[in-house]
Amino acid sequence: MTWEVVKSKSYFLDGFTGHSFYYKRPTKSNYYYWTFETYPNTDLSTIDTDKYFYRARILSESGEELFSYEMKDEDHKSGFSVNTSTIGKSYRTFTFERKSKNTNPEINISTDNSITLYEKEILIAEGTTKDTDVGDVITVKYQINSGSVRNLHSAISDGSSPISFSKELTYSEGILKDGKTALTSLLSKDQPHTISFWAEDGNGGKSEVITRTFYVVPNRPPTLKVDPIAAKSKLINSDVINVNGSVEDLDNNDIVVTMQVNDQEPVEVYTGKSGAWAFNIALKDLRIGANTITIKATDTYDAFTSKVLTIRKTHDAVPINEAVGLYKINPPTESSQKILLWIERQLGDLAVTAEISMTNDGEPENFVTLPRTNTAPKEGLQEDEFAYQDAAQKTDIILKIIYNRTDSAAVATIKKISGVLS
Repeated sequence: MTWEVVKSKSYFLDGFTGHSFYYKRPTKSNYYYWTFETYPNTDLSTIDTDKYFYRARILSESGEELFSYEMKDEDHKSGFSVNTSTIGKSYRTFTFERKSKNTNPEINISTDNSITLYEKEILIAEGTTKDTDVGDVITVKYQINSGSVRNLHSAISDGSSPISFSKELTYSEGILKDGKTALTSLLSKDQPHTISFWAEDGNGGKSEVITRTFYVVPNRPPTLKVDPIAAKSKLINSDVINVNGSVEDLDNNDIVVTMQVNDQEPVEVYTGKSGAWAFNIALKDLRIGANTITIKATDTYDAFTSKVLTIRKTHDAVPINEAVGLYKINPPTESSQKILLWIERQLGDLAVTAEISMTNDGEPENFVTLPRTNTAPKEGLQEDEFAYQDAAQKTDIILKIIYNRTDSAAVATIKKISGVLS
């Protein structure tokens, strides 16, 4: 705000007569006066102390300020006088000036009160401000809890139009952010937090402070449960270990569950909302000794929970005296009714029997004995002959051969299996 001259006059002061500079208010008038002993009752203007500040000044002929007095509130009631005898003999300019009083800006906040923010949710700081002083620079400020005061928006007032402002603040990783800039430290759950707004102009004016309360619920990592795994024995490398469990996310986020065997690459075994998961580990993928199985559940915002299982694999070679081999046979003519089978085996502690399942596609297996029709020596080996004829042509043929020995140290083996279909 700048001073403007309401009244200005030049007078000659002789420097000796002790002219006085008066300000008074007549009892029967709304007017105020600057008066001098030699020039009484000079009407200046009606004074509006609600809107303006006032001051009196005396200037030299060159414009140098010789005297300045800014009126106080009590001056408007009782008046005042200044002895000008010390001003010096010369022409002096007497001015009566005023300056607009600053009007405080107003502010209105649209941000909801008592909202609860979850991970990645947005608090919208918005509203309007207005200042009746044309040309004032209005700055909207905000403060979260007792943290730093920050600027939200700035604009120049036209004296009448509301100035809109809006800013999105994101709750993420336990703090409130403006984009990537952290505005707070870690915000506590289960207690109210505040964000306060106000507007300031460039002349010291300030609006009322409006405060909104908000709450936060930090993102919670998924809860991971793994069912107990019972100890197993008499397994071979083609067997698998079943691992089961469940995962739950209280924030209803999507979840990805991965499993990792020792230092192998993690494998995704489940994706979705809360639910049950399961996977198998092939025994051949485990090394002898201790193996670590790391199961990790990660939500949409990278919060995770992991559990580590230890599975110990021991090498316990147990001799097997009986074994079964299954062989799928594809008929060259798409179907067969008869089979003739020869098995050549070493002499020694090894006996073989056979079964055959002859069905059509889609039918269940139906094994029956494959009769042995002959046994004879052949070039240092023993050859067994088996023959079977079904009641009709069949398309799905599976051969089962059962191997038996009585001594686990026996080393006799099968050398050749051959046959004919018709």
